[in-house]
Amino acid sequence: MKNYSQSIIYALFQYGEGIDSAEGENPFIGFMNITAEYYSRDISKKRRLSNYVKGNAGEPLGLPPYGYMKDPDNPKRWIIDEKPAEVVRRIFNEFLSGKGTDQIGKGLTEDKILTPMNYWASIGLNRGGLRNTENPYYWNSSSVQKILTLQEYCRRYNKL
Repeated sequence: MKNYSQSIIYALFQYGEGIDSAEGENPFIGFMNITAEYYSRDISKKRRLSNYVKGNAGEPLGLPPYGYMKDPDNPKRWIIDEKPAEVVRRIFNEFLSGKGTDQIGKGLTEDKILTPMNYWASIGLNRGGLRNTENPYYWNSSSVQKILTLQEYCRRYNKL
């Protein structure tokens, strides 16, 4: 019978084996560790290769950024979401005219433009992250800067 007052360490492996260190040594544990490590690296390599192939084919790998939405006819394609796209255009135009990110953020806040997180919540999309529920219109400079530096916007700015 096991003495449960001892500290028992369980090692669970990919294949579902449970090893109880209180039952003594297992001669196959080294082999099982190596096999689990190899399997993990193999899966990781295949996942990176899959992402590389999808990315090169033009298939988006994540959720669409603010200003885009998934195409209802083809979820592997993004289309322009006009309401937030106008905000993105405004941010780029104001930045190109010489305004800083703080000034742009203050203007968006004064005009009561919902932040990306609050916009998504208003249309029923639950996107992970922090949302300012006290003032859903408060834009900080880092939100503006993120929009200005995202590759998805920079490549397609003329199309927005």
